[in-house]
Amino acid sequence: MHSVFLMPSLARMQNLIFLCAFLATNLIWALPNSLQQLCDAKPSSYQSCHRDLHTLSNAQLVLEKDGLFKLLRSESLPIDWEIDEWFALKNDLMDRFIATTQCIVALSDYNISVLEDNTSHPIWRDYCLQKQADLIAAHPVPSQQCNKLIYLLNRFAHGKVPGLIGTALIGQMRLIDVFQYEHPSLKDLGLRAYKVAQDDRALVKDRMSALQIAAHLGQGDQVHTLVYKLLAANQDIQSNTPAMLRASALAALGLIGTNEDVTILQKYRQSADIRLRAAARSALIKIQNKS
Repeated sequence: MHSVFLMPSLARMQNLIFLCAFLATNLIWALPNSLQQLCDAKPSSYQSCHRDLHTLSNAQLVLEKDGLFKLLRSESLPIDWEIDEWFALKNDLMDRFIATTQCIVALSDYNISVLEDNTSHPIWRDYCLQKQADLIAAHPVPSQQCNKLIYLLNRFAHGKVPGLIGTALIGQMRLIDVFQYEHPSLKDLGLRAYKVAQDDRALVKDRMSALQIAAHLGQGDQVHTLVYKLLAANQDIQSNTPAMLRASALAALGLIGTNEDVTILQKYRQSADIRLRAAARSALIKIQNKS
């Protein structure tokens, strides 16, 4: 008697379970349309993909990691996208993989292949180099692979590829500061950074990063002298010293400067270049906060 009445109820319950499973598989965990279209090499806007990647749940990422990793490795620029948009989205995808420790070994292998390939786009190589410290410290990265990542970071920090030196130096500092790696030492890294910062032959972007690292790592007297060399004779708008390098010098002065440096910073507060005014203002605030 009871089984007769339970049968329809049991059937309905089974149908409900099946429906929930279907919804979970096909709706809740499915990739958003924009990303799915991108994975399928169909037109999709950068704005939609960027939004949907950042709202993608970790569970969705794990479930769809193979397709998303294939997307990361793709070298085909999506239709109507700018190259910077494409690299920015792939960079954000790398961040998601690292944050969730998904595909770490495969991601490390991929980064190594990009950095060893001299034909890779320099912007994308820079993005990949930025991830080295996090990948080195990630688990489970095999020791052989980890050693390769460290080797490449050191190789780029010693000037093998102009334009990537500053990024590599930042990566080494991150390894020491954040992950407590002992090599190179802070002293050695500071000296290396200073050497790049004062090298007139080095690219401006490398010198800018190196100048900040040298100031941060205690090369105070040397950096102070270099900063004044870059700034003291270059307050006019006709200066041959690039504005962004002077802005970096002003920022460095904020790190190592004292009240004795206020005069030159006040002069730069009157610069016609808004970037220099902003950098000088920020440096003044930092020095005042030390008092």
